[in-house]
Amino acid sequence: MAIQRFKTAACKTLGVAVCTAMVLGAGALTLPVTAQAGDSNSTSPGSSASNVTASTAASWVNSDVQVIAFQQTWNTIAKECKDTYGPEGVGYVEVSPPQESIKGSSWSTSYQPVSYKLDSKLGTEAEFKNMITVCKAQGVGIIADVVMNNTASPDNKGTFTGTNGSEYTPDAGSFPGFATSTYPDGLTAADFHTCTKQIADYKNQEEVQQCRLLGMLDFDSESEKVQDIEADYMARMYSYGVLGFRIDAAKHINTDSLHALKAKLAQKIGKNASDIYWIQEVIGNASEAAGIQPPHYTQNGTVTEFGFKSEMSQAFNNNVTSLKDLAKRLSGDLSSNDANVFVTNWDTERDNGTITYKDSGKYQLANAFMLAYGYGTPRLMSGYKFDNRDAGAPGATDTTVPDVDMNKACSTNTGDWNCEQRWTSTRGMIAFHKYVGDTATSPVKDWQSNGNDSIAFSRGTKGFLALNNGTKALDVTYDTTLPDGEYCNVFSTQDCSQTVTVSGGKVKTTIPARSAIALYGGATKASHPAASATTDPSDPKVEIKDEAVKPTDTTLTVYYKNDNGYKQPYIHYGVGETWTDVPGKAMTYDKTSGYWKYTIETGGNAVQYVFNDGSNSWDNPNGGGNYEAAKGIVQQTVTDHASTVGSPKTYRQDGKTRLVVHYKAPAGDEARALWVWGSNSNTSASLDGQQIEFSGTDCWGEVANITFDGTYTDFGVIVKGKDDWHKVGQNDRNVKVAADGTAEIWVDGTASDLEQTLTVAPADYVSSCKGYDVNITVHYYRDDGLYFNAGDTTNKTPQWDLWTWSGAGSVNSQQSLTSHDDWGEISTWTLKNYKYPTDTSSGASGIGLLRRYGGDAWIKEPDGGDHFIPADSLVFDSATKTGKAEVWLVAGDPTVYTAQPSLTVSVRSAEIADAKKISVELSGEPSDDVTATVVDANGKTVEVADVKADKATVTVTTKDALAVDGAYTVTISNDKGDKIGSATAVAGAIVRTDDFDKTYAYDGDDLGATWTKTKTTFKVWAPTAIGVDLVVYKSDTSADAEQAYTSPMTKGDKGVWSVPIDGDLKDTAYQYRLTFADGTVNYSPDPYATAAVVNGKRSVVLSDAEKSIKFLIKVMITRDKQPNTKLNGC
Repeated sequence: MAIQRFKTAACKTLGVAVCTAMVLGAGALTLPVTAQAGDSNSTSPGSSASNVTASTAASWVNSDVQVIAFQQTWNTIAKECKDTYGPEGVGYVEVSPPQESIKGSSWSTSYQPVSYKLDSKLGTEAEFKNMITVCKAQGVGIIADVVMNNTASPDNKGTFTGTNGSEYTPDAGSFPGFATSTYPDGLTAADFHTCTKQIADYKNQEEVQQCRLLGMLDFDSESEKVQDIEADYMARMYSYGVLGFRIDAAKHINTDSLHALKAKLAQKIGKNASDIYWIQEVIGNASEAAGIQPPHYTQNGTVTEFGFKSEMSQAFNNNVTSLKDLAKRLSGDLSSNDANVFVTNWDTERDNGTITYKDSGKYQLANAFMLAYGYGTPRLMSGYKFDNRDAGAPGATDTTVPDVDMNKACSTNTGDWNCEQRWTSTRGMIAFHKYVGDTATSPVKDWQSNGNDSIAFSRGTKGFLALNNGTKALDVTYDTTLPDGEYCNVFSTQDCSQTVTVSGGKVKTTIPARSAIALYGGATKASHPAASATTDPSDPKVEIKDEAVKPTDTTLTVYYKNDNGYKQPYIHYGVGETWTDVPGKAMTYDKTSGYWKYTIETGGNAVQYVFNDGSNSWDNPNGGGNYEAAKGIVQQTVTDHASTVGSPKTYRQDGKTRLVVHYKAPAGDEARALWVWGSNSNTSASLDGQQIEFSGTDCWGEVANITFDGTYTDFGVIVKGKDDWHKVGQNDRNVKVAADGTAEIWVDGTASDLEQTLTVAPADYVSSCKGYDVNITVHYYRDDGLYFNAGDTTNKTPQWDLWTWSGAGSVNSQQSLTSHDDWGEISTWTLKNYKYPTDTSSGASGIGLLRRYGGDAWIKEPDGGDHFIPADSLVFDSATKTGKAEVWLVAGDPTVYTAQPSLTVSVRSAEIADAKKISVELSGEPSDDVTATVVDANGKTVEVADVKADKATVTVTTKDALAVDGAYTVTISNDKGDKIGSATAVAGAIVRTDDFDKTYAYDGDDLGATWTKTKTTFKVWAPTAIGVDLVVYKSDTSADAEQAYTSPMTKGDKGVWSVPIDGDLKDTAYQYRLTFADGTVNYSPDPYATAAVVNGKRSVVLSDAEKSIKFLIKVMITRDKQPNTKLNGC
């Protein structure tokens, strides 16, 4: 059977949350993979206490300090172990993936293995073994970066050879190079997860761990065969002396699958799993699925703490005093023993958002802080300089990387390699780190700061660090627990030629710009480590630049009401000391708003201005003088002799609605057009019928992309003859407008069913829409108008920008707001080589979009979650192989709109919040009092007892109790009787109230499927549903087996629905279909089941025998005969 099992206790715990989601009608539910995996204790934070760490992996290593020797050959590393790593006290060197990979000069090819042979472009197996031996003799252990998640992408068809000659056929899933004595055929298509789409939804753990990362084939990590092949690979390296392993892309592998893999490795090498040093790459993000967060992986070993590099970037690009209590913040997820910390690595240094070698002095300071602070295991980066993010190591070919003599390469700071491992600050801080030890014996003390750019602290009585991240030298006096004496500043010199005196427990000195003083007890004037030079020739040049941030939009539009009645208003303005000649510039009248306007080129400077009639009549602000616009203000409105930031509200009152129609014509079809009409169910607005022409051809057929003035909730569409009424299909096509403001449909004129209207992109559209360059336009509106805030002296970058990323195209970077229109600010950019996502069920295009303030301070709004440009914003042009997407953002609103929204107050949503209360959310705060009417699903008026508005939330209290399974239409109007809008309210926050619990809490133990050989009774708790059906499928061995039959369930006490089904239903797959009062229909697995099909979306009935330990053992023994069987947590 293709099933996954989870313990009853875990399911019971899960049940309440799942059932709550079910009653809310929140969508079809998938049980979290971690819940299915079994032992809930196995993923608890802090469970790595028994696992070995860098400090305990081996007694012979110099320290816990690690250097990532990125894309360096085994011969290069062996020599550097003797020349640098060993002598300066590095304990570990992490090497790039040592296995055979696809061909290519890019560094990324190393992360696409085609075999686990140890002859790679970085050296031979013999050279690999020699490197391990040489480095161990110097007290340096080797950590191998291993790729356990994926192999090559199947996009290219045909058979290829890897860097060592192994053949592979990715589109067929054939990789014979992975052969072992147990599995002589290597890996085949059956050894990969069956999901073929690229990962897009990181809130879906199943998708993250079973679908394709960047399109690459995803190993079936639960397979006995795959685990055995991977364990053999690591065991071979371990036998050569490799001391630890970094697991690449670990979050894309279930933690329990990794746990099983490590156990298999331990068995092969005769060790306890807890004694094998592992580093797992798990990028934490609170907005993603809970089961892929770092704490869930500590059961297997240590974890990379990406939060540390983010904190470094935010602090050293903004305000270093924010680093106070850093360890306390990070320890909420990972303890210091569990965490591996870094300022940057080879992935993050190629994207914005981290401090890198290109940041010169900031980068050195951040690494110094890391080595001094004592949280986590420190990891330094030894890489090469680059401009192209995909560029391989200097001199790399498709199959080789040349050896490098670092003595020559690092004899200057202008070479191809960064040589970070040799920098004066690096050598000094490694010695500092070794001397002060861990924070248990030498805790961080006396945290101090001087302004926003300087901090200082002591490490017990052994060390002291003070740094200056500013652009000017800083005189400081700091307290320290170091004994009085004269100490070497090991950050700046190797030979103690620069010293600092501690007197009376104080350090009084001058710290140069972008520099630090680092003192420790083992480096004093009287006794310090020997050195042959003051500094290292590879030390980077610290460049001090003017870091004053200028606005990215350097224009100001002034809107003038002309209360004086000037026939032709002029604006006379000054930018800095430069003023226009009198009378100034003639303004332009805008009939849309009733304002006169003029746009000034400001150069990012403050502006002063006044108005006149072109002669002797002048308009000055109340009180006299000039109107003023601060630096960075882009819109300012003047009415009645007073100015306000922003444009007139009239530009945002009227929204728009967009309709996109795709039509695939059969051969010989006549010229076609559309007939379109519309309405708004919340208002009386309507759109008269009109003919619309197709605007072009996309990757599927003809396309019409139309934007209508006004906001509509529904469209009617007919595909007709351009010059006649020959329709495609006979019925009208009724289309709902999405919350983002767009309705999108596909009409296939070649299909057998011409009445069908598709609202999700068909497969042949998805497969065809790739390789397009998409031009993206983003509009952003802030009510405060402060896109740049000159009054903010705390943040170094006091302006808003956008952060965008995409797994579906090549972009991952900051985008500036560089211009504006009457609505708000604008940012434009091009996403190269875009590929339409295979799954847009969540509406996302795969193009991420965040609004942030402060640059790398990363102050985000409206929340901390990830947001995406909706797929329905995209329109393609096959003639030019380009696409476009235009979206609108409103401060405080998480919605990404695909048509300009109306910013007048409207009703957005409503829910039953309590027994007698409906909560209504408006788009903004109403200016006047409001009233409300409520009607039930039968059209009967519900008596309203009270209406209260609190900002944008209206609470409607009814006289009588509301039905939790009811649907109520609530209409909000202003005090003049004008309708603001309406919405349907169904059960929402009420399910979290005490009254709801008292009424519907069910304490029976018979929920789920109760099996006997002659009958199975199904019970599910869903008090807010108006109907529940049992859906039974023909097979439990497939996640997409056909439906066998449905059976309606009966609602009983406490909202429990049940149905008995005669016969032996052992191994039957099933779901529940829940219908809610607002028409929503959800398909859900049984939250009380003990088994599920492979993707977790359908539950499976088990007999009593199948639930027993003996049965589980039997299945485990025989599962090699059933390749699809998944047993997690057994």
